[in-house]
Amino acid sequence: AGTSAMTGNDHAIQISVDSKGNYYLLDQQLPRDEIVKRAIAKRGENPNLAITLSGDTHAGDGAVMSMMGKLKDVGFQRVGLRTQMYDNK
Repeated sequence: AGTSAMTGNDHAIQISVDSKGNYYLLDQQLPRDEIVKRAIAKRGENPNLAITLSGDTHAGDGAVMSMMGKLKDVGFQRVGLRTQMYDNK
């Protein structure tokens, strides 16, 4: 199997949302719809493609849910949220 320029593997795409609601594919800031378009193209190469979505702790839920909803709307079944454990000390 080859590697994806998007993630370094053929199995997953990592999308993130910063505190201002900007979307990133790896370290590249892109509009939401451009990221979705690239994900659709990548899915053509791998129908089992998974997407992991993570948001900055200060990112509004709306930006994260907007991306998740758009991906689901175009048929992605494997969209997960990446979470981080916090130390309450």
